[in-house]
This record gives sequence, structure tokens and C-alpha cells, in this order.
Amino acid sequence: MDAITNSKVLIPIFSESYGTSSWCLDELVQILERKNNNGQIVLPIFYKVKPSDVGHQRGSFGDAFLKREKRLLKRGFDPTTLENWKKALLEVSTLSGYEADG
Repeated sequence: MDAITNSKVLIPIFSESYGTSSWCLDELVQILERKNNNGQIVLPIFYKVKPSDVGHQRGSFGDAFLKREKRLLKRGFDPTTLENWKKALLEVSTLSGYEADG
């Protein structure tokens, strides 16, 4: 988290499996909090996924995220955290970034 706090530009890279990592999703929430509260610049890269698929959890990104979500909910995971992740994914999908297909 120190790297996020001390960086001027934050570059999250989204792939099909990004949504399966709680660690990445927690970092994304922190990144957007820093953007909104401290004005840090966020430049997302969407690698083989579309920004709208990330924001609305659709396509291959959405399939992976949904599987992860179901597993977490079965274990009694905090639904508030899931909602924070979804809000962060939606927000980052609206930012200007770069789409890479390979």
C-alpha cells in the first residue's frame, strides 16, 4: 500500500483473471480512493478485456469474477467488500486508459 500512497501515477493492468484476485481488487479500491481523495492519476490498461466488461463483470472477465464471487459467498465472505470491488471496477472502467489485444 505504500507504493500506492507514494506514487503520482497508478497503472492497474486488467486481464481476464484480474477479478479472481482479492489482493488485486483490494488494491484497486485503494487506488481509486487515492485518486478521489488525493488527485493521483490512474491510467488503466485493459489487456484482452474490454473496459465495459470489467465495469459490468461481463464476458470472460465477468465469468472469472462470478466464479470467484460465488466461492467467496459460500464461505461467508463480507458482501460489503464485494460491493466495494464492483463499484471500483465500474469506476475504473470509465477512466481513459489503453486497450491492448496482445
